[in-house]
Amino acid sequence: MWMRLWIYGFFHFITANAHYENLGCWKDTADRAVTTLEGFTTILDGPYKNRANAIKKCYEVSKQRGFLIFAIQDGGWCAANNGESYKKYGSSNDCKEDGKGGPWANQVYKITENLPFNHVGCWKDSADRAVATLEGLVTILDGFYKNRADAIEKCYIAAKQLNFEYFAVQDGGWCAAGNGVAYKKYGGSYNCKGDGKGGPWANDVYKIKPTSLFQNLGCWKDTADRAVATLEGSVALLDGSDYTNRADAIKKCYEAAKLRGFTVFAVQNGGWCAAGNGESYKKYGASNDCKGDGKGGPWANQVYKIAEKLPYNYAGCWKDTADRAVATLEGLVAILDGPYKNRADAIKKCYTAAKQRNFAYFAVQDGGWCAAGSGIAYKKYGASGDCRADGKGGPWANDVYIIKDALPFG
Repeated sequence: MWMRLWIYGFFHFITANAHYENLGCWKDTADRAVTTLEGFTTILDGPYKNRANAIKKCYEVSKQRGFLIFAIQDGGWCAANNGESYKKYGSSNDCKEDGKGGPWANQVYKITENLPFNHVGCWKDSADRAVATLEGLVTILDGFYKNRADAIEKCYIAAKQLNFEYFAVQDGGWCAAGNGVAYKKYGGSYNCKGDGKGGPWANDVYKIKPTSLFQNLGCWKDTADRAVATLEGSVALLDGSDYTNRADAIKKCYEAAKLRGFTVFAVQNGGWCAAGNGESYKKYGASNDCKGDGKGGPWANQVYKIAEKLPYNYAGCWKDTADRAVATLEGLVAILDGPYKNRADAIKKCYTAAKQRNFAYFAVQDGGWCAAGSGIAYKKYGASGDCRADGKGGPWANDVYIIKDALPFG
């Protein structure tokens, strides 16, 4: 998005875009500082000087190709790469105010949104490879590597599928991947070209970002009548008699919450752990009392949402009666062991039981009682406000979960 401001009699343009930032104006020559993308994709349509939304289109194409830097020149011409080659000829004063560069002048932008990998430099290689190739091992690496479309993105996908920490692109598309720092074996190189796909015996190396396990939902007030039910004393992972001294308190609370099938967890007062489903954590409103260490504060929950994909979605709290809205699985599946109120991992076990029977959803009531079905029978008696914060329903109240990949009929 562009905002145009009238300042001192001139029109000035400033970027108001969360996806990229302006790195200034830089000189160019016929020996390009940044490799062009013109002619490689239909998104860059028509004569570049007449191209609508030229900056946005160049950004989109650059992102698709895995580049972090893109440049607009002469009213719309698009180029992109990684690193700082755009500085090759020094800064320029010839860019126009529309953000689309000028004659032999690149308006350069850096993509700031979270890409799944970071460029970690150009590194020498030899016939005794520093990094093992993936060529011929993964079907996405199609055709001859020098002619491969979207070579960087495809190498990333191949490396990710095989759980490698980084990947390397060489000689225009050849793909390799590994763990550790073996890519540094022969030292740094200056032979990578500006297209992000390495060079002859030179690897452009990219480190794959670890997947975020959870996201921060902010700081929220709590009272003795807890907004989120504690997991303290119920999971061996939450060790020690003093939670304020617990090592890796946030990670352990996350693991304990995930183990119990919860989608939200909270850390309070230096380590105390609680978890639930839904938005009960908002019960008492926002707080400013959480400390900067991510472990909450006194009567203040630092709340997190588990970001990884659980096999079910929470569908709310629903009333029940003695004429059950959802048929019980109690006594039918061996995994539903013991008295339901004392059952460890009640949510996870109910999910497993429902999944085995090919049901579309499952319901947990009164601390652990398990039922399952298909369709929307669970809504028979309407919504309820009586489910507790532990995700295991309440008296005559079902916490209902939809199984993501359930068959259409149970």
